[in-house]
Amino acid sequence: MACGEKYATLPASTQHSCGPMKLMSLEEAQARSLSPNHPAMRERQRENSLPDTSTAAMYHTVIDLSDS
Repeated sequence: MACGEKYATLPASTQHSCGPMKLMSLEEAQARSLSPNHPAMRERQRENSLPDTSTAAMYHTVIDLSDS
């Protein structure tokens, strides 16, 4: 990789028929993973969402504190 380049391309021998691929910089990968459209971000939002108050009374958590 030349000085000042943000990414490197893969050698021709490792490229697939779908065209050239590039290695992302850490910053670019982090920015993509923080995108609201990223699947991991959508899953996180779903897990952190507040429960629907109309069904919240129907569910409860049971913690077994047995001595075994």
